[in-house]
Amino acid sequence: MKKKHTNINSFFVIVVAITCNVFITNDLYAQHFITDTIPNQYLDTTLNVNSSEFVAHDSTTSVNNAQKKSSIEHEIKRKADTTYYDLKSGKVYLYNNCVIDYNTIHLESGYAEIDLKAKTLYATGIIDSTGNIGQRPVFKDGDQEFKSETIKFNFETSKGYITNVISQQGEGYLHGEVIKKMKDNTTHAYHGSYTTCDLEHPHFQFRFNKGIVIPKDKIVTGVAYPEIEGIPIPIGVPFGIFPIMEGRTSGIVIPAYGSSERGFFLENGGYYWSINDYIDVKLLGDIYTRGSWAVKPSMRYRKRYKYSGSIGFSYAVNKSGFRHSEDFTKRNDFKISWVHTQDPKARPNSSFNANVNFLTSGYNKNNPTTTGEYLSNTFSSSIAYQATAGKFNFTVKAGHSQNTLNKTMTFTLPDFLISYPKFYPFKRKKAVGGTRWYEKISLQYKLEGKNEFTTIDSLIFKENILEKLNNGIRHTIPINFNTKLFKYLNVNASFNYTSRWYSKYLDIFYQEDSTFTNGDTIAPHLVVDELYGFKAARDFKMNASLSTTIYGMVQMKKGYLRAIRHVVTPSVSFTYTPDFGTSFWGYYDSYTRNGEVINYSIFNAEGYSSIYGTPTRGQSGMVNMSIGNSLEIKVRSKNDTITGVKKIKLIESFNISTGYDVAKDSLNWNPLSISGRTTLIKGLTLNYSTSLSPYKLNSNGQRINEFIWKTEKRLFAPPNHTWSLGFTYSMNQNTFNKSKPAPRTEPFEVDGSVIDPYDYIDWNNTWRLDLNYTFSYIITNRMVDGEYTVTKNLVNSIMMNGDVNLTTKWKIAYNLSFDIKELELTYTKLSIHRDLHCWEMSFAWIPFGTMKSVTFHINVKSPLLQSLKYEKKKDFRDYQ
Repeated sequence: MKKKHTNINSFFVIVVAITCNVFITNDLYAQHFITDTIPNQYLDTTLNVNSSEFVAHDSTTSVNNAQKKSSIEHEIKRKADTTYYDLKSGKVYLYNNCVIDYNTIHLESGYAEIDLKAKTLYATGIIDSTGNIGQRPVFKDGDQEFKSETIKFNFETSKGYITNVISQQGEGYLHGEVIKKMKDNTTHAYHGSYTTCDLEHPHFQFRFNKGIVIPKDKIVTGVAYPEIEGIPIPIGVPFGIFPIMEGRTSGIVIPAYGSSERGFFLENGGYYWSINDYIDVKLLGDIYTRGSWAVKPSMRYRKRYKYSGSIGFSYAVNKSGFRHSEDFTKRNDFKISWVHTQDPKARPNSSFNANVNFLTSGYNKNNPTTTGEYLSNTFSSSIAYQATAGKFNFTVKAGHSQNTLNKTMTFTLPDFLISYPKFYPFKRKKAVGGTRWYEKISLQYKLEGKNEFTTIDSLIFKENILEKLNNGIRHTIPINFNTKLFKYLNVNASFNYTSRWYSKYLDIFYQEDSTFTNGDTIAPHLVVDELYGFKAARDFKMNASLSTTIYGMVQMKKGYLRAIRHVVTPSVSFTYTPDFGTSFWGYYDSYTRNGEVINYSIFNAEGYSSIYGTPTRGQSGMVNMSIGNSLEIKVRSKNDTITGVKKIKLIESFNISTGYDVAKDSLNWNPLSISGRTTLIKGLTLNYSTSLSPYKLNSNGQRINEFIWKTEKRLFAPPNHTWSLGFTYSMNQNTFNKSKPAPRTEPFEVDGSVIDPYDYIDWNNTWRLDLNYTFSYIITNRMVDGEYTVTKNLVNSIMMNGDVNLTTKWKIAYNLSFDIKELELTYTKLSIHRDLHCWEMSFAWIPFGTMKSVTFHINVKSPLLQSLKYEKKKDFRDYQ
């Protein structure tokens, strides 16, 4: 009946329009369309259109004249597919794709009604052909946006009444049956909820009866209680405060809770303080019911286009076992970290960077940390300043390195370097003709210095650091010359001069029996005195080398094999170093013990080692010879449409090298070294190396000056071999299946059930497997009791890691290490991740090894409600 009535209205309007000959344009068809769909209450069929009381407008007509009469402060701009203007009532009706702009207000809706006399606006959606309501109103005022069912707004008071609202507030969403927008831009919500889920029907929300939204600040509610999947949870709070500030905000950090062998605990709880846009501070701590505790303050800072960084300090008191029991232990640990990075654009000619990671040996073993940090045994720090002045480069830095296994620490305070880049002192400024040989001589200069001391972590604050300082300065001047001889021979020559400056040196002597006046006697012993004073240690060496490359090619005119290419790179070099152990240089001294004269370096002896070492003792004139080889073939290939062939490397490298020292009076020959590498198939690499000595070995395994040919009639002693095979291969769903279904983006139906497109198998990303195989076989020959003894060491292991996506929301990741030799698993980890839209769930299990643990975690994704979570874990400390 309603449809029939609508058609009668449409017919009447068309007849009146034609009779009066008012509309002779295409607006007539727009009238028919609108009158067929607009409800009757918005059309007055008794109006006399000839009197212009009821006028149809095009979609871009403004209402400035009426606005002047209604004294509305700002111009109302509107646009719609169809617009009606009722002059008598002062109303404007807009239908389909309505857009209205007023000052800072922007409205989009299916239907809108402007009352210029009452200075009000009403908007709602329209019913489409399927019976669903579409084009629901979207109301924007500045940064605020409301998606609703209906909207009423007063232009004069700037107040609004909105029903069934969904509005994004910060990182969350506000739902409300009724929203009142006030003039000061605050909004009052009735029967509402707050959530971080962006669905119309959220997976979870906090329900409340009344609430106030203060833009860019917070949402304050009365009694609030959580609701999950539409089911109320019988846990409430007397009031709720949800921050909606943009950027960072200060607040309490809710700790993780649980139990371990130290008792019940709260970990990583405290306070986050956002001081300003450049600095924030986090004050966290741990506490355990059996007495362990920790404090972890940290700070981040940033200045745009200048620098950024973070500073952290952790101090922990770790107690294990029960007090007064035999297994009770107490340990104090700390960790200091500092990262500072300078923007490269801040100072083009200088930079300052820092990366400090300093901790006691037991910190990562007794406190929550990552798997990588727990398994690491070495840590280092560096603080460096670099600058450029002209062509000189200057660097000064301080650092430290430590090993948590032996608890040693080495500090460098400071280390500086001044260098001048390579230059050609004899090069002509205006060259005429070709380059002359002496113009190819290059020169560099480098000056470096270092202060260093080594200690044990437990003694770091107890020892006198100045007494343990080891320092020195080194000057290095390399002179190089290179040229080509006969177009094919590469000639390189160099002279390297080094000067070391030290502030202390050693004086060693052997003390015979000593008797004091009180009758005490000291047994003979070695006395090592450290004497302070300037000492310089200078040395130099010369080097010359000759190398070339020889290519051999055999080409075939027919058949699958098209060519064989052999590349040979022979080279020979000579290095000469004088004997700096003579008395002329004064770098070595001697003492007599039990009639034996023992030589020693005044810079390196009896456990003392200078920073930059000492000049070598003994003359050396080493001639090194080597031959490098590579072999590849060319075969026909249908895949290469340009050349029709492809290259296959049979031998990537096969090197043979040895050396002969012309300055020595014995043991002149170096062992003959043979090494090779080739790729069998893609990802599978084979390496081989062996060492062949022509000399015999004594009972201690040392070489003696006697060729093995003399007694055993063979060229070399039993060799030491190393075979290694490495295989690395990555696979995924595309490796074996090139054709796959296209991913779905819209919901689809299977057996009468509607499937979420984001919870199905994505055939483009289903699985991944990274496979690493290591095989190493080492054969070592040693002389024991006059006979050769063979020692064999085999390493055979495989590692796999990857993931399987059961659906786009289900992901299983795995890490697996298996020792094939021992037939046991080493490190294994299985983790499962489930995307729950606004929530996420994860499960991780390490069943073996020192990091054995199991963890279950479910939490809200949004950082705003990061405390809304549940975690259950049992980590490596609980298995100790």
